[in-house]
Amino acid sequence: MLDKKTTKAKLLNKEFKNVKMMVNELFFLRYKKLRENAFSQESVTRDSLTEEEEKLYGEVLPLSDAYRAFSKDILRGRLSSIEKGAKQTMMVLRFVQEIPALVGADMKTYGPFTTEDIATLPVENARILIKQEMAIEVDLD
Repeated sequence: MLDKKTTKAKLLNKEFKNVKMMVNELFFLRYKKLRENAFSQESVTRDSLTEEEEKLYGEVLPLSDAYRAFSKDILRGRLSSIEKGAKQTMMVLRFVQEIPALVGADMKTYGPFTTEDIATLPVENARILIKQEMAIEVDLD
């Protein structure tokens, strides 16, 4: 209980405003980085995210995938319709190198795979394999 007119109270109030501004800026920068990574298909290590950010990131990824598919269809001269709530859960891949068996995000075992094998995997696993240049996405159109 400080008198608001004292120097100490004024300094504490100013410090509080500065901390609030820095926290707000920090959250904005983290949001901006997550958004940029999602739309550029860069993977984000789950260890660097809070639980809340991980949930938000999981919501952004299907949006970026849908937008990428929409723009790909438009560039091919096709009229694409976007269905609300439709999430891509599996992705078809062609492997460019041998990969041992792996446990998918759905807790099922996939593989092992040899070069030129084609398989359907959960999107989360597929993105990692594509990023590591172990597989490429098969365009079904």
